[in-house]
Amino acid sequence: MLKLKPSNVTPPDGFRFKCPLDDSPLIRAMDKGDWLRKIRKHYEDNQYELPPDWREQAEDYLCQFLDDDWCYDPMKVSFAEAITRKMPPRMCCGATVG
Repeated sequence: MLKLKPSNVTPPDGFRFKCPLDDSPLIRAMDKGDWLRKIRKHYEDNQYELPPDWREQAEDYLCQFLDDDWCYDPMKVSFAEAITRKMPPRMCCGATVG
């Protein structure tokens, strides 16, 4: 499963996840914590069993739509390698800080 690289930056088009158990719309958020809360709430509201690795599944889903600057495969690259590779640019005051 792919994982997001550590960052406090929102991915392009925000955080998003499609529940595989129904045909509900994408679960979207601009903040990772809010995104994870919305996913958990969706499962609870629909009385679905929350898988033990639901956070990992959500990150893997999102990473399918992002490039390597945002995600890494822990089976191929160590965590240390992943965070030292090119990270997404940070935004500060409307300007990109690289």
